[in-house]
Amino acid sequence: MCHLEGGNNFGSDPVKLKVTLEDIGNDIKFTVDVLQEMANGTGNIADLRGLFFDIADDTLLPGFSVTGADVTNQIFDANNVIDLGQGVNLNGAGNQNFDAGVRFGTPGIGSDDIRSTMFTLSHTSEDLSLELFEEEFFGARLTSTGPEGSGRNGSSKIKGESPEIGGTYDGGTDVGGTTDGGMDVGGTTDGGMDVGGTTDGGMDVGGTTDGGMDVGGTTDGGTDGSVSVPEPGTILGLAVFFGGLLTSRRRKSN
Repeated sequence: MCHLEGGNNFGSDPVKLKVTLEDIGNDIKFTVDVLQEMANGTGNIADLRGLFFDIADDTLLPGFSVTGADVTNQIFDANNVIDLGQGVNLNGAGNQNFDAGVRFGTPGIGSDDIRSTMFTLSHTSEDLSLELFEEEFFGARLTSTGPEGSGRNGSSKIKGESPEIGGTYDGGTDVGGTTDGGMDVGGTTDGGMDVGGTTDGGMDVGGTTDGGMDVGGTTDGGTDGSVSVPEPGTILGLAVFFGGLLTSRRRKSN
């Protein structure tokens, strides 16, 4: 996990959003959530109106399509997407063109008030991967911003950059879950080399409990030649906190 705070709001009212991307075979599933508890202490909620994003390979854009219950418009145009209609734009201090944009719902909260939504991004001929979105810019437009039970007359525009895949709290290499940036392929707590699951960071390829050299599954760190090494973790989700960033991974099952 990598969570980096930053000032990404450039609308009139602060709000925080988490966008989680998940590889679901050939497609990418986006889950977008307004985070009330993290909105700079304001408790603000908002009506989610649009998501903008860049992609590493813009030659793929003509083959893209989006499906989702709340989707009301979608545009794919390299470095030329900033306005999705109905006031869903990122004009202003954060003025920046994107490769893609997806609009949700309708203006105002009379007929809908979207605080969480999902959609699937597909391509006509290519298998999509999360690497296409690594270290790319995202933006969002939200309206009817304000605390629950208030008049919610505010407006929000926010942007952020997705993290490098594998990012840890302090930028070290992490394929499994360390918190101090050490090399981890499996789940140590102190950043030692781990391909299997030690708790003290010793060299482990199979599952020791004391961090000894283990290639196959002994319990005392002896060498065992019958090795079944898990591949370095595959990405479960790539998530962006606007106002912070987060990635999550899981180990690939053999």
